[in-house]
Amino acid sequence: MKGARAIARAQALRARRLALGVWLGLLAAGAALGRPPASGAPAAPAAADAATAPAAVQALQVVAAALDPAPFRTLTVQDGGRRKPLDTFARERVQALLETASWQGRDPIVTLFAMAFAPDAFAQLQVVRVRHLELRKLLGLQDSRTSFAALEANPALQAAVAELRALPRERPLGPRQQKVAELYARLLEFRHLADRLRVLPPPGYAAALAAGASGQALTWTGLAEPALDSPEAMEQLRARIAEVRRAFRDGEGPAAQRALAALCDFLTAQQGELALPAWRARLEVAMNRWHPLRIAWAAMLAAACAFGLAGLGYRRGLGRLARVLLVLGLSAAALGLGMRTVLIERAPVATLYEAIVFATFCAVLLGTVFEAAYRNLWFGGAAALAGSLVFMLADLAPGLDRTIRPLQPVLDSYWLNIHVTCMLLSYGAFLLAAVLAVAYYARWLPARGYPRWSVLVPLAVALGGGVVPLLPVVLWGERPALSHFLIAMVAAPGIALIGTWLWVRLTGYGEEIGEQDARALRAIERAMYRVIQVGFLVLTTGIILGAMWAAESWGRYWGWDPKETWAFITWLVYGAFIHGYVAGWFRGPRAALWSVLGFYAVLFTFFGVSYVLPGLHSYLEPAS
Repeated sequence: MKGARAIARAQALRARRLALGVWLGLLAAGAALGRPPASGAPAAPAAADAATAPAAVQALQVVAAALDPAPFRTLTVQDGGRRKPLDTFARERVQALLETASWQGRDPIVTLFAMAFAPDAFAQLQVVRVRHLELRKLLGLQDSRTSFAALEANPALQAAVAELRALPRERPLGPRQQKVAELYARLLEFRHLADRLRVLPPPGYAAALAAGASGQALTWTGLAEPALDSPEAMEQLRARIAEVRRAFRDGEGPAAQRALAALCDFLTAQQGELALPAWRARLEVAMNRWHPLRIAWAAMLAAACAFGLAGLGYRRGLGRLARVLLVLGLSAAALGLGMRTVLIERAPVATLYEAIVFATFCAVLLGTVFEAAYRNLWFGGAAALAGSLVFMLADLAPGLDRTIRPLQPVLDSYWLNIHVTCMLLSYGAFLLAAVLAVAYYARWLPARGYPRWSVLVPLAVALGGGVVPLLPVVLWGERPALSHFLIAMVAAPGIALIGTWLWVRLTGYGEEIGEQDARALRAIERAMYRVIQVGFLVLTTGIILGAMWAAESWGRYWGWDPKETWAFITWLVYGAFIHGYVAGWFRGPRAALWSVLGFYAVLFTFFGVSYVLPGLHSYLEPAS
């Protein structure tokens, strides 16, 4: 008997060491992902190479190294239908043109100034990414990087663009044609970037605004073709722009700093009261620089590791540490959402990025509240895991559009803050329940005698059915097809379940569950049921509020629009779960499986319907 206990203790010790290694590996991977993205551009040339670089490029590099972007961050720019600080505009345009955060690790504002005031020199740099393999083959590129000047002189690109222009407007573009159009659009925007810097209200702007004008009358002018009230002001502006260009051309860093400061002071004076309020500009700059969401997922990833170790029986203090880290991550996410809410003056629920972040925040908030009430580690662990993974995806996925955009007219209603927030809160609850379901299988499979790595089976079901359909959207900004959802959400669970059944039959695993494991499994099952109860109640409220909004907007409460239909299907799925659980039909592994499959209905209701089933609720668009 003593030998058997010693063997059991040794096996438990090995399992704990393995789990500790896995959690530390996850933490290290998260820390690596959380580093600021590398510019991907070639490093600054060494002294030996500087002599061979063109004089204009050398001058540009000297000026870029000497510039201090801090005084220019809050300059107001009109772009994308709203006024924003230059810091935000620079980050968005540099990311769109170069597909990276900066050039040579420079601040985005420095990179923007280099492109706008020294375009001919910047065009010689190998900073343009061409990721698409077929497009690179078409253009004859040996590397994924090229320059704007090389693209302008590329005959294959010119021929491909001419072919696109000859196509009928109603004809949809193929994948390679879309990439050609996107690359040519980047080239055109680079050459017209100075005019894209809309920093000057046109003459008569205030009067046109007071008269209720819109469109071109309210569009600010850029630096390429400025418009001011007096010829004297125009002469002053042209002289300041010429001085900035001369400093960039001659490689005089201090002179460029002074000339840019004088130009920005002149532009701020011309904007007058039309400039952004100073506090609003500073708030947006702070949000850009602090990255509250990155702090949130880093803290939640550490919390998930601590919750996992505490669940494996390590020091009791780890549970308290995990809860502190979870609250820290939740506070950082709340700070980021609060700052965005102040800037947009509405609930942050109208775009794909906002909806993902808000729903996940609701899941983490709900899990934190339940963890504080019940103290059983499962609520907190599930909330931390869901928050870290989804927030990490929202923060790092290259194809997800994070820009702040004006609200679409159809959504400009007080109902947006009521109906959509309710729906996203329910989706967050169902996300938390799905993570708890995976946690249930992670505990149930070893309790039945299966190897510990068998948890990969339910994890593959959840990720295969829930994540695969979204990859085209969040990674490449492309619209997914209906087949993506059908294959992932139908085939993935079916293959996993059939494979698991065959594996069980062939290996003969399956032992009686001990009393200690049974108590832990019942705790997870009850936690999952309570979360689904809350989500179902909020979903019912959201559907009723949506019907009231529909009656006010479209004159009817219900019209079987695809979004309405699938919201009703989701309501039925979770309503059946609650009734089945109370009746004893859905208990144990079946309840966990139903929770995962029910979350597929949530995903298709929110993402799938918006992308593949046109209707009155199709507001989501991939990144342009």
